Amino acid sequence: MQRFMGIDGGGSNCRVVITDDNMNELIRVKRGAVNPNTVGRDQSALRIQDAIREALKTLNLNSVDGVGIGVAGASSIYAEDWLRATIQEVLPDTFVAPASDNEIALVGGTGERYGLLLLAGTGSVGFGMNRDGDKLQVGGWGYILGDEGSGYWIGLQALKLLIHYKDHGKSFSPFVEQVAIYLKENGASHLVEWVYIQQENPIPVIAKIASVVLDSADIGDNEALKIIEQAANDIYDMKTMLMNRLNMVNPPIVLAGGLLTSENVYSQHLLSKPGLETVIQAKHEPVIGAALLAKLALHQNITA
Repeated sequence: MQRFMGIDGGGSNCRVVITDDNMNELIRVKRGAVNPNTVGRDQSALRIQDAIREALKTLNLNSVDGVGIGVAGASSIYAEDWLRATIQEVLPDTFVAPASDNEIALVGGTGERYGLLLLAGTGSVGFGMNRDGDKLQVGGWGYILGDEGSGYWIGLQALKLLIHYKDHGKSFSPFVEQVAIYLKENGASHLVEWVYIQQENPIPVIAKIASVVLDSADIGDNEALKIIEQAANDIYDMKTMLMNRLNMVNPPIVLAGGLLTSENVYSQHLLSKPGLETVIQAKHEPVIGAALLAKLALHQNITA
C-alpha cells in the first residue's frame, strides 16, 4: 500500500497529513503559519520539517511514496526550488510535487488536475488548469493592486461610501448608518486613526465590515446590493478569463473562501449567473488535495 503526504501551508497555520492510496487520512499534524513572506523562509522551513518528522514518527515510517506541497506566499512558479529543498531535507529520496496553495485546493476540490477554483475570503483569486496541464492564475494581486470581490474589497467599498456621505455633508442612508454603528461598536471613533494607526494589520479588520454589507444586502438595501453585485461580477469575470485563456468548455468549478462556500446573498448572486451550473461540492480539503496531487503527478510521471 502506498503512502502519500500532503502539506497545506495556509495563511494562519500549516497542516500535514499522510494518507493511504485511497486518500484515507492516517495522521494529521498542525503547526503555526508558514507563509515565507510573513515568517521568513528559514522559520517556515523549520516548521514544515518539524511537522513532517512528527507525522512520520507517529506512523513509524521512514518515508512516503510522494509529497505534495502548497504554501501561501510561495507559488511553485518562483519557489519550486525552495519547496523541494524544504522537503528533501527530511525526505531526500521522495518524489515531491510542489504547487501553490490554490492548486492543491483545486485538485482537492475536483479530485483531479483539472477545473477552475474561484475564491473569495479576505482576499480573492481565480485559478485554473486545463487538460493539457496548463495552469493560470488571475487576480490574487493583493489588497493594494486588486482583490476585487474579496471581503476586504467589500468592506473597503462600505468605508468609501461612508466617507462620501461625510464629505458631502449628507444625512446617512440606512446602510451607511449601519456601517457607522459597526465602526462605533468596534472603537473607530476616528476613522483615519483606526485604519492607519491602531490596527497592526487593517486588512482582516476591514474585511470584517463585509458582514454589515451582507446583512444589509440580505434585506434588500440597494446600496449594499450594488456592492455585492459588483463583487459577484468581479469573481465571475475571473471565471470568464480563465475559461477563455485556458480554452476550457464547461469545466468543473470549485468555490472556496468563506464568502463563497457559505449560503449568503453574495454566493447566491454569483451562482445565479450563466455557466455556473458546473459548480461542484469540493471532494477533499486542500491538504488532502496536496496528497492527491502527489499521487497523480507520480503516477503520470509529471514533475508538477
